[in-house]
Amino acid sequence: MFAVVAATLAQADELPLRKPGLWELKPPWEPNTTVQHCTDAAVDKKMMQAILQADDFLNCPKREVRKTATGYIFEFQCKMPVELLSREVEFIGDFDTGFTMKETHKDITKTVEVKWLGACKPDQKPGDMDTFTRVNIKEYAP
Repeated sequence: MFAVVAATLAQADELPLRKPGLWELKPPWEPNTTVQHCTDAAVDKKMMQAILQADDFLNCPKREVRKTATGYIFEFQCKMPVELLSREVEFIGDFDTGFTMKETHKDITKTVEVKWLGACKPDQKPGDMDTFTRVNIKEYAP
């Protein structure tokens, strides 16, 4: 997912970290699925670093974050074997209560609603992501 670009970006603006606690999203590509993610500042930073260091992002010389009146825009261009891939992800809202994430590529826009539910559940620890099962993403991020 996306998610979501933090302190590793060297542009004038950066995406803020999400408020610690339990976040929920319903991915449009899985209409009957709800994802709940328990996070804190360390997990959010680690996720962003893992995303930006992934092979897909290593060929992206343009990675810009701009603050807008309603949130942030993250724009990137990546050199692919056949074409130059340009995408824009707009975050509308705030990183304390919830936001809408709109990803646009060519004529296709995907929208994901992300909302803060409160404190993590007593049996959760930062990094736990619940869908059909629980995984801790700290185990997968370098």
